[in-house]
Amino acid sequence: MDSFAAEIDSLLEEEELLADQLKEYLFFAISLQAMCRRKDVAQAALEKAQALLDFRLQERETNNHGS
Repeated sequence: MDSFAAEIDSLLEEEELLADQLKEYLFFAISLQAMCRRKDVAQAALEKAQALLDFRLQERETNNHGS
């Protein structure tokens, strides 16, 4: 009986370790996902700023040639 109990305890400990590792992977994946979202938002803001800058430069160029 004691050998069965010891084996069950051993298996439960292994299961707990695996569950902890899976939790770590999950938290890492969630963190990575959030980081990618922030990067996408920053990329969109950069592209918007670049488009505005291009527009302003074109506008300035047009005004300089028109004057």
